[in-house]
Amino acid sequence: MIKIIFKTIWNQRKQNTWIMIELILVGFFLWKSINPLVGIVSTGMVNEGYEDSRLYCSQFSMYDKSSDHYDAKTDNDTINHDIFMRVVNAIKQCPEVESYGVASGWFSVPNSTNYRGNSISCDTAHHTTQIYGMCHEAGGDLMKAYKFKDAITGKTMEYNNKISTKQAVYISEQLAKDIFGTTNVIGKSLHFEGDPTTLKVAGVFKEVNTKTHTTPFAGLTLCDQTLKDCGYTNAIICFRLKEGTDAIKFEEKFKHHIAPRFEVGNFINLSLISMKHIKKDFMENDGINNQCRLQIMMSGFFLICVFLGMVGTFWIRCNNRRGEIGVMKAIGYSTNRITTQFITEAFIIVTIAFIVSIILMLNIAYMQDFFKIDPVHINYPYLSFHPVKMFAVVSAITYIIMIFISLLGTYIPVRRATKALPADALKEE
Repeated sequence: MIKIIFKTIWNQRKQNTWIMIELILVGFFLWKSINPLVGIVSTGMVNEGYEDSRLYCSQFSMYDKSSDHYDAKTDNDTINHDIFMRVVNAIKQCPEVESYGVASGWFSVPNSTNYRGNSISCDTAHHTTQIYGMCHEAGGDLMKAYKFKDAITGKTMEYNNKISTKQAVYISEQLAKDIFGTTNVIGKSLHFEGDPTTLKVAGVFKEVNTKTHTTPFAGLTLCDQTLKDCGYTNAIICFRLKEGTDAIKFEEKFKHHIAPRFEVGNFINLSLISMKHIKKDFMENDGINNQCRLQIMMSGFFLICVFLGMVGTFWIRCNNRRGEIGVMKAIGYSTNRITTQFITEAFIIVTIAFIVSIILMLNIAYMQDFFKIDPVHINYPYLSFHPVKMFAVVSAITYIIMIFISLLGTYIPVRRATKALPADALKEE
């Protein structure tokens, strides 16, 4: 049968050449259309490293000196610290609260538009890192509230009480591997660029993606900061509600019964916002949602055009050979054999066209430095950081789509033609 198939393809080379040219162009542009979709989907599928369900953030506002309500007598560190800690304790004692911690600012909250980073080093090894600050003196455990996972045990991260709070630093798994080559680094020394203070690694947590649907460009480091240093209006009280808690009722309770109790001194407006809302705002404001919608719409429209075009091409090709199908039926070919022959022809034509289009795509990708690998990102799990794998995955998806559409556009008209009587089909021969 294979010899007959290749002979048939060769005998119809004029018609098949035009089909292949069409398929080469389809393969090229389909690859270009699928590539960004694969990047979006693969990035979204990577574990964020924390849990945003039932997670809330609360922050104070204060009257400044220009306000008529400003009270200079109560504006001192002792009073401010006392009021802030009363709020922390009030949240801590709520029966709905499972865990809590205090972040030193919005730059220490996932999906915040704020960012703080530095270079962290051990001897001669320097690596860029994103920095989260946490206020240990306020109690609780920020990593436990976020539900970071220990890179070694897989359990929820907790403070390491064996290392001094002022010296303790917690780093992400990949950052530990980049600096030390291993995750077994508890007790090893580090320091930030421009700061001679020696820090000790107190824990290693699994990778955290602090910006949803984006690829991280640096590992994450958590270190301690005092409330006074970060500022009482900058500090963020983060807490997680117990599973099964009615979030709407708790929000009402917080708004009407908890927040008003602490509008004293210069403190006003104890706000409350859920982590899911923060994530939603980030994705809207950063244009991620619009980018995803636009890409899906464009790729979807192109896929529909490809589907209709390829199905139409193979449908017409099969219908033009109804007489040939009648002859095959007349000399005793079974329906399955006729279908198999036509499907195999379509498979071979698409495969040849796909190989040519991929060779073309390879050359263009090479000229555009698509395969350039950044050593900083080579160990991260994101597919977009591994261009060879990315190219292979996109190419495989492109090939599968082309094969599926071509076989669909061949199978249906061929099966319909084989159901006709040979005499009726021969009238077209």
